Amino acid sequence: MHAFFIVSVVIVTGLLTASVYMAATSADPAAITGWSLMAAFAFLGLVEHLFLVLPVRDAALWSWATGRTGSGFIRRGQGAAKQLQSSQEDGRVAKSAAPATG
Repeated sequence: MHAFFIVSVVIVTGLLTASVYMAATSADPAAITGWSLMAAFAFLGLVEHLFLVLPVRDAALWSWATGRTGSGFIRRGQGAAKQLQSSQEDGRVAKSAAPATG
């Protein structure tokens, strides 16, 4: 995490606050829609930036779709190779436990 991360989160938070305020105080329906969309995108950007600092493997986001199990949290002291190996082992366990279709 760099100093620019903090600056960008503060800027996006200010943009979100201003967009919500402008949408709430506007009388024109088109302006309300535009500011609401800007607020929604700013909120999604803020959430994305906050997810970047969480110690979660990106594979954990999609484990529900692939059938893999595991917490998804990165343990301190684990190297990338060991994380990849445990991820592959989780996949093998899930595939071997799946019922055969045919």
